[in-house]
Amino acid sequence: MGSTFDKLIGRITDDQLRTELRAAVADLRKVTDFGLVFEAHLPETVRLPHHPIRRGIKVARRDSTDQSMFDVVGLSKTTSTIRRVRRPDGTALSPQERAEVKAE
Repeated sequence: MGSTFDKLIGRITDDQLRTELRAAVADLRKVTDFGLVFEAHLPETVRLPHHPIRRGIKVARRDSTDQSMFDVVGLSKTTSTIRRVRRPDGTALSPQERAEVKAE
């Protein structure tokens, strides 16, 4: 007994397209995910420009248009010490790649 997909694919007049679609549907039928399925993704961020800066939080530069992210390592009255944790494209840096920078 065929499914709705099989019946619809059977109505396709192009032999090559019909064969490719049947193969694609067969591949989809092989996939069975049970339980919780997690997808890889980048964490979402929200810019809060008026939120107070404290040691230990993650920040982005106000004038930045990329996805760079920094940890605040230290603060003084006029400067902060930050450590880059995400590259401009949003990918994470390994602990060995992270370097501290003074920011004013």
